[in-house]
Amino acid sequence: MVEAVLDDGLRAAMAVKSLPGTVCACLGDVRFEFLGARREVLAVVVFHRGGALAWHGWGGHAILVDEEALLRWLDRKDDLPSCPEWVAAVPPALTWTTRRMLRPVRRTADSSLIAHAHKLLDSADPVTKVLQLLVWRGSGRGEHLHEEIPGLLLRGVPISKIGAALKDSRAAEPHYAGAVRHVLGGDGRERQRLDVARLPRSVRIRLGDAARQAGTEVPQWAIPLLNA
Repeated sequence: MVEAVLDDGLRAAMAVKSLPGTVCACLGDVRFEFLGARREVLAVVVFHRGGALAWHGWGGHAILVDEEALLRWLDRKDDLPSCPEWVAAVPPALTWTTRRMLRPVRRTADSSLIAHAHKLLDSADPVTKVLQLLVWRGSGRGEHLHEEIPGLLLRGVPISKIGAALKDSRAAEPHYAGAVRHVLGGDGRERQRLDVARLPRSVRIRLGDAARQAGTEVPQWAIPLLNA
């Protein structure tokens, strides 16, 4: 949520070009609350992915003239968190979007930012892509919304490709630390048990060792699979 004053900069950033009568199905990325002199709410506008604004006075969602203009305004407005370890682990293909990713917005697996990130990451070979995401997933402290982004990206990667990357000669402790968070964490994959069972045996054993070394509590259902 952003409390905003409709100055010339924000007015220009929120310029709309059309009102096609359609409504986006997502919950929206940012909620703007415009307040009066006594801090009463005068209007609420929701920024949706794909460059649309929602306001109760319209019969649908309005399309922005320039979505990037509003994103740039938010970059100047946001008090972005300082997360040096997480930022340092951002894959090279995504570094230019770091400020946008740090914005305190809850993402979904089908958000425009996640979809765009997948396209940018496809410039790397599949193993390198997964290894970069695993290191990124293992960074940070789990205190901020943006730290869910690597996990959301990894959810779109088949478990067979994650297993192949973890068997690669480049896979080391940081990669397995990220895999522990992603594969064994409560908010990891949709079909965790099946995915863990599908990992190569050598990877499962090493995954269990990594969890114990990190002091991570392994779910009871995973113990037989990691020791098999």
